[in-house]
Amino acid sequence: MDTSNRVLARVVGTFRNKGMPNIQKIAEKVKEEVVDFRQYVAMAMAMRTDGIKERHWQKISNSVGFEVKPFEGFTL
Repeated sequence: MDTSNRVLARVVGTFRNKGMPNIQKIAEKVKEEVVDFRQYVAMAMAMRTDGIKERHWQKISNSVGFEVKPFEGFTL
């Protein structure tokens, strides 16, 4: 279990223990979204590597069906 899971589990538990079910539901939703997002982190980290060549961007673009290229101010 990574740090974000531990922290979010504690947050959910805190709201449960304090009898705050509405806020607990929000915290549970955030925790779920973080878990779902985790699968994309490695790809996002790889895409920011300076070693990615034009051919790599072309392959990514072909895979997703639209052009993906870095530019000044490019963010994911």
